Amino acid sequence: MRRMDYIVADSAYRFIDARQIGVVAGSHGLTVGMNVIYKDKKETPLKHSLLDRWVYEPHTRNPRELENFWGIAVSLCTMNARRVRIIDLLGVESVTNLLKAFAWSDQVWEPGEAGFRSKMRDRYLKAVQSPNPYELGDMWERNPSWREEFGKVLLVCLRILSKTGYDPHRDEFHILWTLPQFHGPRRVTLKARDQSWIRFLRDTTGSMAMAVIIEDSLGQKSVCGNDRQHWFKSSSLLETSICVNSQLKPFQGMKTKPVDLDPYQWIWGNHCTLWPRIWEISRIKDGDLIWTGAQTRLEVLRRIGRWALLLQWDVIKRDKIRQMIGMKLTERISHWEYTNEEEEDWEIRPIP
Repeated sequence: MRRMDYIVADSAYRFIDARQIGVVAGSHGLTVGMNVIYKDKKETPLKHSLLDRWVYEPHTRNPRELENFWGIAVSLCTMNARRVRIIDLLGVESVTNLLKAFAWSDQVWEPGEAGFRSKMRDRYLKAVQSPNPYELGDMWERNPSWREEFGKVLLVCLRILSKTGYDPHRDEFHILWTLPQFHGPRRVTLKARDQSWIRFLRDTTGSMAMAVIIEDSLGQKSVCGNDRQHWFKSSSLLETSICVNSQLKPFQGMKTKPVDLDPYQWIWGNHCTLWPRIWEISRIKDGDLIWTGAQTRLEVLRRIGRWALLLQWDVIKRDKIRQMIGMKLTERISHWEYTNEEEEDWEIRPIP
């Protein structure tokens, strides 16, 4: 259960809207009755509230927020997926293609194939395509006069990216894919039955998933190509990390150790030495269950090396039935997915 959330994101809750008290006098005396009317307030996910704030409160825009791991990169070659920063997605071709028609304030027409030239555009692209994920935020802070224009550019991207991710009403997952020959953005749709990790990426008040197709195998040794049949239904993995509550099973009493240079200690391209310590997971057994929310439970299939776990989505039939008939699921203290860099303990690395 999270005790700190973004102020603009609201969790779902039930409240008393009205109370009616009736008194009836009869031959046998007074009869008193009371009727209570309840209403349910729907949840406002972080994705919606973030976009609203960037649209209606431009003075609060801060690209540092986009350094969090709220993005999903999906391989066109293998359908493997990886948690990444939103900043990482902004430099992908599918997203930069959205800015072709953007009118930069300093753009100048050049005859020939070059077309329009803009130093502002070049600075922006250099920042979002930099291997340093903090480059855009640093540039934003150093150059206040650029913030209005860069804010508009980022808003163009966020508007489209907000239409990607998991749709719980249709049980679908949408992924942006924009090629140069497309006259407008496109998206690929996956059904939850296609890939088991799709439902794990639900938007909440503390996290979100904005997804983009990339033409890369995400580390798997295979030839990248999109011509094979039913490529979107091929078995795939989601690479992410779990933040541990050491008071809960199966991590009770689990100890930490200083990081070393073990080859398995890599995550999302960032070396593990970013964290001073790492969890010792040798006690974790195949079949152990890891709760990561009110309705999400993961089963350990096996350990990968000494530092990582291979997990699978474990359907909780009881909770699924409750959800189908409209019952509110009980919130519970649990472990959680690592997505918010600024909130987490930098002393201990999450478990990949």
